[in-house]
Amino acid sequence: MDTEAFWRMRDAAEDDDKPLANSMADHLAAMSAEEILAFEHCCSRLRDAVRR
Repeated sequence: MDTEAFWRMRDAAEDDDKPLANSMADHLAAMSAEEILAFEHCCSRLRDAVRR
């Protein structure tokens, strides 16, 4: 997953009427294991960049 895809997914989750964490969990549940790992890898890269 690239950074743009990460933010598109996050924005789509934010547009739902549910709390963000619940909506993100729903989006992740619809993904394959490989897609979830790619999401986590992207999330980790972004988190590390913020901490620098």
